Amino acid sequence: MLKKNIAGVLFVLIFIATTFQIGYGQALINSQFVVKHGTYSEVGFRVGILNQGELAGTFQATDSVYVYVFDENGYNLFKAGKQAFTIYNSGKTTGSNFKVNLGKGRYWIIFDAKHAIMKDRTVSANIDLN
Repeated sequence: MLKKNIAGVLFVLIFIATTFQIGYGQALINSQFVVKHGTYSEVGFRVGILNQGELAGTFQATDSVYVYVFDENGYNLFKAGKQAFTIYNSGKTTGSNFKVNLGKGRYWIIFDAKHAIMKDRTVSANIDLN
């Protein structure tokens, strides 16, 4: 009987840990920040083993940026300067709303101002993981 109870407790603890990993209703970004010209800013997060998540949000920038959502493979290719599959690609813009469904895994949101030669970008973003 004790072994059965311990197994049940372990299952509940594992379930809770993976649920909090994706952070239902969690604000991943709710701030204003500067992306220096010629660079990018990134936010990484994980969607847990037993879950799926919906990434949804809005952003505004003082000048054009590209916003991408990458899985781990795409992120590594992007960092290496190679073409990468994007789950979301805003195109060159000063703002947008978006919503994407994600399965388990690691993901990154990129605010890209690498194309900017002299002017930094101030970005306001409100992005949640549900």
